[in-house]
Amino acid sequence: MQKHGVATSILDVRIMGEMKMAVSNGASKPHWLLQILRWDLRATLAVGLGLIILVGWSLAATDALYAFDFGTASFADLNSGDIRVSGGTSIYPQTSGTLTFGWVSPEVTEFSSGTSVADKRNRDRNGGQPPNTFKIAGLPTGTYKFTAIVGDSTETISTRMVVGDRATSLTKTASWGTMALTSEVVSGTVEINFSSADGSHSWGINALLISPATGLIPQPGFSLTIVPASQQLTAGGIATFNVGITPLNNYTNQVTFSVTDLVAGVSAEFVPPTLTSVPGNSELQLSTLAGVPPTTYTVLVRAVGSDSQAVTKTASVQLVVVTSGQLPTDGQAIPPTSEEPIVSVRTDEQVQDEFALVDAYVKQVEDQQLVKPKDFSGLQTISDTMSSFPLGTFLLPPPKTGLEASLQFLTRSGIIDSVLSTAPRSDQREPEPIGFWARFWSSISSPVQ
Repeated sequence: MQKHGVATSILDVRIMGEMKMAVSNGASKPHWLLQILRWDLRATLAVGLGLIILVGWSLAATDALYAFDFGTASFADLNSGDIRVSGGTSIYPQTSGTLTFGWVSPEVTEFSSGTSVADKRNRDRNGGQPPNTFKIAGLPTGTYKFTAIVGDSTETISTRMVVGDRATSLTKTASWGTMALTSEVVSGTVEINFSSADGSHSWGINALLISPATGLIPQPGFSLTIVPASQQLTAGGIATFNVGITPLNNYTNQVTFSVTDLVAGVSAEFVPPTLTSVPGNSELQLSTLAGVPPTTYTVLVRAVGSDSQAVTKTASVQLVVVTSGQLPTDGQAIPPTSEEPIVSVRTDEQVQDEFALVDAYVKQVEDQQLVKPKDFSGLQTISDTMSSFPLGTFLLPPPKTGLEASLQFLTRSGIIDSVLSTAPRSDQREPEPIGFWARFWSSISSPVQ
């Protein structure tokens, strides 16, 4: 710092000398180099001060109001400012400043990994198999974030933490991790329950940090998935769906299932109806009665957690009910199929007009002899062979030629879509060009050489 100050002083002397020369020459403004130097020094000081304030705010924001270090009675392993909790000897009420704290039950054990663990908060812990409650009184009214450090250097520690109706859990093997819950403290007292998360390994806590809850803190929850999203079945059948729950942010509460929007004739059953631990799966069975109308039904599935916030997730599935190979259309029920064939009704005038158009084509075909005479007999043979099939719903005039008879059969069987007749030609319509029929007959017969 002294060298910098000397250099600055020498530079100022030089600049002042140049300024005196400038003044002696009649200049009235400060030298431009001195202006730049003054601006640079002010900017540097301002930026440095801003960084100091920003870092200070950041450290203050991330530091806990209270920090409890759970371990042995040795204060040599304690960080400055931390509050020591020494297992069964720290029974409520213990005091530290304005706080009163301690374990509710003496059934808690002290564990230590020794100085081989560098972090003092991770070195030791309190824990065991029987659940226990840590009670704190004297907190100012407000919303707090409770962060627990859990783990061990060699063993597996499985801890479930409950604050009010909110719960979270964490299992660590030969390592450490953190879990957090946010809760509102109204009366100044909070109770935090600890127990084994997996039921086999001991629970443990190394440290508990309490800080004001600021900003959006992720809370424990879960996601809901259903596979498949849609099932098709005949009326009277059963469709099965797989309903899965995935915990988020160490969610550990129970989840119960239900359905809504069921119609008459459709029933639902979950196996099991409640997941006592997550992640997990339940099987949804949707049963239908034989008389359920064929259509697409939408069923809403709800999953509700047992936590204080009653975390609720919903998802929809579709149940497509069909009957005898029929499929629903636009969500509307399909009426039963009639045993009688549906016959289209056509007026006499429409039939006569169609006869007239075809008469014109046949006359042109016969006049130009586009097919060989032997082809007529071939078509007639086909007609005679298939004449046993019911092909029409109205009587046609007797054909005049073998070609007419064959075309009448092809029309009635659906092979062609115009009806042939010997009725007089209508004067209301002009015949279509011959190009289409010429191409048609050329594809089924050989042209006359």
